[in-house]
Amino acid sequence: MPSSTLYMQLPKPPGNQLARDASFDSDFHGITTLFAPPLEDHKVDVVAISGLGGHAFGSFKQRGRDYMWLRDALPYDLTVENTDRPMARVMIYGYESTVAQSRSIQNLEDLATSFHSSLLALANAPVIRPIILIAHSLGGLIAKQVGLVAALSLKITFGSIFEF
Repeated sequence: MPSSTLYMQLPKPPGNQLARDASFDSDFHGITTLFAPPLEDHKVDVVAISGLGGHAFGSFKQRGRDYMWLRDALPYDLTVENTDRPMARVMIYGYESTVAQSRSIQNLEDLATSFHSSLLALANAPVIRPIILIAHSLGGLIAKQVGLVAALSLKITFGSIFEF
């Protein structure tokens, strides 16, 4: 599978420091923030998970256009009460979901474990906010598996993500 990482050289910082490079993952693996409200308005997190053969960004984008409803509409539909100020941080979660010519040996439990690890980063933030999951197809099964493991586990770490 060809690399989908884009590299860019950053401007050289002042002084004798070396030039720096930045890399960008065009597959959007892991959690990527699409919209973040001002900190004082941030009340909830939304994480969207694409399905089998889908792309974390492209699955929620209008075909052939730049419009991406999670980024361009959803934040403005979830507003602080009696205001028009967005209150939701909107994120996507990407994972290897290609079918054709895939060499992946991950099963549902592996995908759920990776997703759970990403959710823990949100749950361990200084301010814990509710998390709304939007999932399609295999993404829904991944979310369900994380919830199932949480329901069967007595570990306190799961309780910070899912309320029972």
